Amino acid sequence: MAYVECKIWPFSGDIDHMEKRCEAMKEGHTHYTAKALIDTSVCNNFIRKNVADKLGLKYAKPSKNILKIVPNALGFIDCLDLSLKIKGEDSLVTTDCDDPLNDFVVVEEPKADLVFELKWLWLREAKIDIRKDGIRIYGKFVPFLFKDPNTGEFLPEQSSRSKLRFDKQIHEVSSVIYPKGTNLLENRMETSSINLQLTIFLLRTLWVNTFCFDRLLYCVFYLISDHRSFLFG
Repeated sequence: MAYVECKIWPFSGDIDHMEKRCEAMKEGHTHYTAKALIDTSVCNNFIRKNVADKLGLKYAKPSKNILKIVPNALGFIDCLDLSLKIKGEDSLVTTDCDDPLNDFVVVEEPKADLVFELKWLWLREAKIDIRKDGIRIYGKFVPFLFKDPNTGEFLPEQSSRSKLRFDKQIHEVSSVIYPKGTNLLENRMETSSINLQLTIFLLRTLWVNTFCFDRLLYCVFYLISDHRSFLFG
């Protein structure tokens, strides 16, 4: 699962323009720092009830249509002011009720404080950046948060990127699993050597026991194609 840090800003009615909101953010306006889950499997955005209550956010009763999809829905918030940390600064990505697909269903225990659905991500031109371990919203990069696999707690951003980077995970290379970052040429040579030994064994077995030349030719073709992929693949 992929998480990002997100801040919820409960602006009052008099802070009704973007300039005022940006100024209020710089002055330290009340907010809540949430761990937002990117979940493409759900069809609604979600917010945890105690987070909404803590911020004093008002929510209406869920409609019948919402209850059909989310039977445990407790309420409905038609808009949230949200910011993501971009280049070290908080940047509003959703604001006002005019933003489409910015409504959130209130539930007791969602998967995270906030859950973003696929349509929310699509509308904000979200793209996963695997190489940098993050996501791009409106073309701006936002780093992922990582959980400690032992404690389940979120790691600070610096240790997240040093301890749990994708390039330290296990990846499959040439039908053999190797840690990414090791010498790929050596891995291929080792894999090719294994395939060569196996092919020679098959050749000897078929030649001595059966004289099945069609199988013999198949093994020769396998040997040639394997080394061709090693040299040029």
